[in-house]
Amino acid sequence: MGELIDQLTLKYWSQPACRRACSWRIPAYVTDKELELLVSLAADPSLPSGSILEIGTYMGGTTIALCHGNSKRGRGELVITCDPQSTRTFDAAARCLSAMAALQEEESAVYVMGDSNMIVHMCRPRSFRMVFIDGDHSRQGAWIDLNNAARLICNRGIVVMHDVRACPGPTDIWESLDENGELRLGKTVLREVQLIGGTGILIGETCTDNDIPEETDSWLDAI
Repeated sequence: MGELIDQLTLKYWSQPACRRACSWRIPAYVTDKELELLVSLAADPSLPSGSILEIGTYMGGTTIALCHGNSKRGRGELVITCDPQSTRTFDAAARCLSAMAALQEEESAVYVMGDSNMIVHMCRPRSFRMVFIDGDHSRQGAWIDLNNAARLICNRGIVVMHDVRACPGPTDIWESLDENGELRLGKTVLREVQLIGGTGILIGETCTDNDIPEETDSWLDAI
């Protein structure tokens, strides 16, 4: 993981398809550099097997970036994105899926109209190699999303949190890391890797000394 951060040359972002997606200017509250970072993290071959979860779709700009990186990894894994859309933003999500279909990414992307609580009950624990949190930025909402991410992330997978230092929820979480840069949630210890601008990266390690049950039924057998 450290090697990835040290070598953020973002070679995958130079691909023409990525530039086309950027040129569409799909609304997203992220910078170009943050989009580049997401592509690079999603494409990282050193991460363990597993799908990607995005909590907070909005209009799909970051979803497409994650799909690009995931496709470059080339292992047939899914990108699942969830958002409890209102009627107005549901139309935006439909446009997002149309854009992904145009990029021939639709086979790897799944849109769920719901929040991270729904995903926890749909998916098996430890199913994801990467969870990108950019949903409810309140303190309560951000902690709910992080607790759910801790259940879903696989051993040595990464949790990526947007808007650290900019919004109360992500900021409160980052300030809750102990002196070693760690935070334990259930069976998962999250350790700080790096804070790049307003994007925080944590790596998850699964503990074996915790008896909290995490089994849940899953209909997403593909992940």
